[in-house]
Amino acid sequence: MIFSKQDLEALCETAKVAAVVAGKYIQSQFDKHYNKGIKDGANSLAAQVVTEVDIKAQTIILEHLKDSIREYDLGVLTEESSDDRSRLEKDYFWCIDPLDGTLPFTEGRAGYAVSIALIAKSGDPIVGVVYIPDLALCYTAVKRSGVWVNGEPVVRKKPINDKTLHIYVDSSFIITPHFDALTNKFSAWAKEHHYTG
Repeated sequence: MIFSKQDLEALCETAKVAAVVAGKYIQSQFDKHYNKGIKDGANSLAAQVVTEVDIKAQTIILEHLKDSIREYDLGVLTEESSDDRSRLEKDYFWCIDPLDGTLPFTEGRAGYAVSIALIAKSGDPIVGVVYIPDLALCYTAVKRSGVWVNGEPVVRKKPINDKTLHIYVDSSFIITPHFDALTNKFSAWAKEHHYTG
């Protein structure tokens, strides 16, 4: 199946609406009491923690995506449900993490989002949506059509010179225990390779 530009834009809009609605629900639960659990088989606390907020957000997203799943014969892979392996059988599948960053959410800090992508069977991302509920920021992208934030295009600034190295990370990374060590390694690498910035 080959999607038209209009199909991809419509699918992106569908994912955007799903992400924003789920994100608003998530944010409404930020300082509320909710049940928490632990998932089996995960190798870190961040991967193990799950809440009823994750499950409800996933339900909201799937409700919004169900028509596109049926219309385009899409598979689904979600963070909070068992893998039905439809992603291996269909040409494209929705890949959903309804509460990406559950641990920071449960700890009452920044660093959580709703993440939805449309992925080709080959593994190539075709559509991507990330909604950050506490900042009301919605990033959207369609392959080869740029990145948008809240409907405005993201324009990459031209580097000041060819020797500037830019590294972009989520702001929540700053508070992780290994941030300083990694920063020092990057600084040493940049110095060794004569990068400035």
